[in-house]
Amino acid sequence: MELKRLKLRLIKDNYLLIILILILILALFLRIYKLDEIPNGLFADEAATGYDAYSILKTGNDLHGNFLPLLMNHHNIDKVESMYTYSTVPFVSIFDLSIFSVRILAAIIGTLTILTTYLFTKELFNKKIGLISALLLAIAFYQIKPQQSTSASAPT
Repeated sequence: MELKRLKLRLIKDNYLLIILILILILALFLRIYKLDEIPNGLFADEAATGYDAYSILKTGNDLHGNFLPLLMNHHNIDKVESMYTYSTVPFVSIFDLSIFSVRILAAIIGTLTILTTYLFTKELFNKKIGLISALLLAIAFYQIKPQQSTSASAPT
């Protein structure tokens, strides 16, 4: 009986944390569901990021043969920061070069945005407002759709 009361108290004391975790799980699910199918195919920036990550993983060079560049030269018309490409390398290593491995980082960063939104609004207002903000951001279409695709720049 005492153990049961302790469990109920623990759940009562941490119900906001449990709700936040459930919101984050929902957000991650919405962002990775059919990640390799929607949108169909890769955008040019995604393909360049994926191939650069694969090339760096295998040879240490980008697709133009530059060793561990600070700026990536995509399409020979623009140079973009390399942090996102380097951050994609572990996912290409784990999942091989695929649409999923190129897009998963954007989905994870998008989910972490929900956590930071909660922490920020909790400090500004209170925990319940923070949870409401996190939930609204977790299910907002304008946040989910861009995070199912990515470009060479930081995800939106």
